Amino acid sequence: MKIKYVTMTGADDNTSIDGMHDLSGKYPFVEWGILFSQSKAGVARYPSLDWLDNDRFFDMNCSAHLCGKWVDDVVKTGQITFLNDDLMDEIFNRVQLNLNQGRLRKAFSDDNRLIWDAVSCSKPVMIGGNYADDIFSLFDVRDFFLTESHPLFDASGGRGVDQDTWPAPLGCNNTTLLCGYAGGLGPDNLQEKLEVLSGIVGDAEIWIDMETKLRTKDEFDLKKCEQVLKITESWMQ
Repeated sequence: MKIKYVTMTGADDNTSIDGMHDLSGKYPFVEWGILFSQSKAGVARYPSLDWLDNDRFFDMNCSAHLCGKWVDDVVKTGQITFLNDDLMDEIFNRVQLNLNQGRLRKAFSDDNRLIWDAVSCSKPVMIGGNYADDIFSLFDVRDFFLTESHPLFDASGGRGVDQDTWPAPLGCNNTTLLCGYAGGLGPDNLQEKLEVLSGIVGDAEIWIDMETKLRTKDEFDLKKCEQVLKITESWMQ
């Protein structure tokens, strides 16, 4: 198993950007997952746009995790309108669409191709949310390859609920899709969970994502982030 990215999700206005920048220099495989909701900007886990207006973000690997109306806009218009803002387009290297199980089924129904138009943008797009992992078996895996989009296997949906097993990465014609894995991961259990994942994914390249267990008293904790990065360092190839 090779880990391409370790995604740390949930930094907000109370998080030190200098601290994030320092960790990015020490651990270049870290990806900062920034949550966006039009109704929650500026509260815990959802930073304000003023916080993002910092040149240091251009030196870091960041992904935008879109929730709520931002995702509704994608489904309705076939475009990731979030990226219409030049600053957002420049800062973020990947985009994640967070959908629950019902919204995922509706968005990717056979008679709705707008979502596939949206994820065909110039940036890699992750499909994440709170649903049964086997829901991806309903889709034609070739669509993921053609649009450079990637599933995140996470029945927890950012709630920090432990998972003991995950599905194998999706693949087609002996090629494995880059897939993400989440669900209750944190510094307290990561080594054990990585051993489990290694047995599931074999030689595949993946990324891992975590959110809830990186917080202390509901504050994003960069010390916990560094603990995670130290553990995962030995899995980088």
